[in-house]
Amino acid sequence: MGQANINPSGPSLQLGNATTPGITFTASATPPSGYSNNFAWVQINTNDSLSITLNNNTQETCTWATTPAGGDPYLDTEYPYATATSTDDSPSAGLDSSSYYYLSRNFNAVMYLMWTPPAASGCTNGSACTIPVPLGYVTWAFSANATYNSTSQQWTAATNSESYNNFQPSSTYASWARYSNYSTRNCN
Repeated sequence: MGQANINPSGPSLQLGNATTPGITFTASATPPSGYSNNFAWVQINTNDSLSITLNNNTQETCTWATTPAGGDPYLDTEYPYATATSTDDSPSAGLDSSSYYYLSRNFNAVMYLMWTPPAASGCTNGSACTIPVPLGYVTWAFSANATYNSTSQQWTAATNSESYNNFQPSSTYASWARYSNYSTRNCN
């Protein structure tokens, strides 16, 4: 896992940076004889909250808007998250010094790994004729904050914690009732 940084384009508080992802997941599995590795990743966010301190020193809690509305847990962006041997994530949150001077983010997610067998011979609908098989998952989390210094007009980042658990073999499918594309956050 990487560290929290300030990404100057935006700016934003980001886990990882332009050259090092916040976290990388790499699958290593031996497919059944005669088959190839066709992986699919699915990420479910189980907690993703932001707390900001406004320039008038009041605090607000923010959550990412989901479709349909409802909050955690939710599908991270789209299904599948990725379809390669490896994938990564570098969560970020935009910073706005004209509105607030402090942002804290607590993020928890579960990344599921699935293997997609080839469609049966005779199937004319391609991927509609196959069901991805769950192989297991990794739970991971980070907590970080960003503080704006009005004198230097710079944001600084601090990683409070980051963690991940080892891969857990499992036949459990990821499930969700909503998703977020991270375009809007609701604060109050």
